[in-house]
Amino acid sequence: MKHRYPNKASSGENAFFIEGNHSKSKSQGGWTAGEMLITLIAVLLFALAGYFAWQMSRNSSNVAEVRQSLMITKSNIERLFSNQPSYSGLDNALVVRAKLAPSSMVMGDMDSSAITTKFGGQVIFASDTAGTYGASNAHYLITVEDIPQDACIEYATYTRNDWVDVLVEGTSISEEDVAAASSACSSPEQNELVFVSR
Repeated sequence: MKHRYPNKASSGENAFFIEGNHSKSKSQGGWTAGEMLITLIAVLLFALAGYFAWQMSRNSSNVAEVRQSLMITKSNIERLFSNQPSYSGLDNALVVRAKLAPSSMVMGDMDSSAITTKFGGQVIFASDTAGTYGASNAHYLITVEDIPQDACIEYATYTRNDWVDVLVEGTSISEEDVAAASSACSSPEQNELVFVSR
């Protein structure tokens, strides 16, 4: 009778492969603390980048919307007073009652005279009763409060040709003088601009 003996070499090779595969599976079983930390940092960096991109997009949108709202209101005021000898009687109450400003700028009901921008600052309409820029009531003023620095510089220069004068914190800004506008718009968030109509 022939006896069959196990193939020792074959058995050893199998043991080697089994042990090798077991070691390999242990190394692929999970992430190390270092790998998890790197992944977490990468996720946070992507999230921060997305937030800053969104914030910049929102700020840019607000700057454009406020500028457009002011120009729409300017056009409506001048249309309403086109057959009048002056801008006498112009104030916030009239702007609200006559719906001269976009509804997004008007706070409260029609009896309210509170007008604001997307930045949260007050907007004040008034006739130039003192006649600073000519005859009394020949021009009107739009005072806009709490304007961020980047918007302040843009409004003081980009729309300058539409006005007789633009003042930033009381300083008159000449046409396209970006350096003067940058210097006058000194506050990061709370600059006051006064637009004087033609």
